[in-house]
Amino acid sequence: MKVIQSLDQKRKKFKIAHFNESMKIRSVSLSDIPALTGLYLKIWEDEFTDPRELKKYFLKKVKNKEGFVAVEDNKLVGFIGFSKEYFRIVCSRKRSFKDSDYLDWVFVHKDYRGKGIAEELIKKFEKNAKKRRVRRIYSTTIPKNKAAIKMHKKLGFSQAGYVWNLWEEGDKELFFSKKVGGR
Repeated sequence: MKVIQSLDQKRKKFKIAHFNESMKIRSVSLSDIPALTGLYLKIWEDEFTDPRELKKYFLKKVKNKEGFVAVEDNKLVGFIGFSKEYFRIVCSRKRSFKDSDYLDWVFVHKDYRGKGIAEELIKKFEKNAKKRRVRRIYSTTIPKNKAAIKMHKKLGFSQAGYVWNLWEEGDKELFFSKKVGGR
């Protein structure tokens, strides 16, 4: 048991050391938009996505200060985007979500997965949310995305239910929630 714990601790230290030594997380900027568009299209190459629509999305994230990127050796390798507006559209208008944020996108270059980058991007998002006095953050993922479900649970998110018809008629997504600040 102690040997296994020791190995786990060494792995965690290596992962953290690797991340801290070579990776930087910063706010998304205008100059990132071409690389983000290219990275997205590489990851989801089998899905039809209009690059112009992606550029509009990333431009909005820059303008509203709603995103962070992970950079290693001047190469953009990860992104997280969040929003208040999108979440209000998705959820009931009866409830106020003025003190909540919705994590609408996290992606990492295939060659850089398993290094804790998505986790660090989410932690940066949480710190930013606390500074802005956000009390709760929300996220969704499809039920078959086991890696995302595992990551949400690892980072302290609770499954709060399901959201139907989020992207297309008949879609069902898991809905996650996490308290990050406030009362």
